Amino acid sequence: KRLRTYWRVQVYSDSNGERSRQEGLRKRSAIARHFSEYPIELKWDSPYWQLRVGKFKNREDANAVADEIKKTFPSYSKEIHVVRQRMKIDD
Repeated sequence: KRLRTYWRVQVYSDSNGERSRQEGLRKRSAIARHFSEYPIELKWDSPYWQLRVGKFKNREDANAVADEIKKTFPSYSKEIHVVRQRMKIDD
């Protein structure tokens, strides 16, 4: 399988079991209402539930979207940061 490095906006990450999953679902729903043009993924990466937005080819684009999410959801700001992730290449 072919992989490529992408940049994503991590909105949430926590390791408190079911409570973390529920919080992730709540935040995913809120983000999706405002940023539906981007892929949004809530996934379990033991021991964390992680909510990530977008699939950007460069860090600058990811940073711009991170800033928009912070403006829209100021209460999430402290947790939001850009991460690098290896992902399958779209065919």
